[in-house]
Amino acid sequence: MEETSNFKLTEMDIEIFKKDCKAFEIKPDIDVNQKSYYISYIEFLKHFKRIKEFKKHDVIVGIHLIYGWMPTICHLKSEDFAEAATILNKVKKDKELLDNSELNILKDVFNNSIVGTSKLLHFISPENYPIWDSNVCRYLNIPAHKANNIDVYLEYIKACRNIIEQCKDEITRVKEAMNEFEPYKVQNEISDMRAVELVMFTNGQGTLKSSPQLEH
Repeated sequence: MEETSNFKLTEMDIEIFKKDCKAFEIKPDIDVNQKSYYISYIEFLKHFKRIKEFKKHDVIVGIHLIYGWMPTICHLKSEDFAEAATILNKVKKDKELLDNSELNILKDVFNNSIVGTSKLLHFISPENYPIWDSNVCRYLNIPAHKANNIDVYLEYIKACRNIIEQCKDEITRVKEAMNEFEPYKVQNEISDMRAVELVMFTNGQGTLKSSPQLEH
C-alpha cells in the first residue's frame, strides 16, 4: 500500500512560482542534449495525436518511446494491455481525470512507475496531465521517496490547475518565451499545463548535467 500524502501548494508557493515565471528563459547557448529534449517533445506530441484509438501495439510502443527520454529501460511489469488501452482511450477522449485505481493499473503495466506513466499521459492529453519527475519533485520540496506515489501525483495535478487559475499572465509570458525558441516557432503554442511544469522542471533541475528526465 502506498504512503498517503499531505502535499499541498501554499499561497507562498504561488508567489515564488510567479517570480520564477518572470525569470524563465531559454538561453541561446542551450546545451545540445537539452535542445534535443525540446525538439523531441514536439515530435512526441505529433505521434500521439495521430493515434485514433489505442490498442496493445500502441500501448507497448508508446511507453517504450517515452522511455527514450529516461535513463532506464522500460520493463512491462504487467500484461494487462487491453485494460491499459481502454484507460488511455478514455484519456484521449475525456477531460475527466483518471482516478487512483486507473492510474494504478497503468503504473503496474508501465515499469511500476508513475513518473513514466505521467509522461505518457501528458503526450496523450497535454492540457490535463503534467509531466512529473524528480526535478519537479525537488522544486516542490517533496521528499524523493514520494516521487512514485500516485496520491502525490494527483495532488500535483490539482496544484498545477490552481496555478493556472492564479497565474494566467505569468504563464502567458512563459509560453511566449517558448514560442521564440527555434523548434517551436512554427508550432502551436504549448499547453498551460506544460508551461507550469516546464518552469518547475527548469528550476528544479539545478546543477544536474545528466538527462533531463530522471526517474524510473
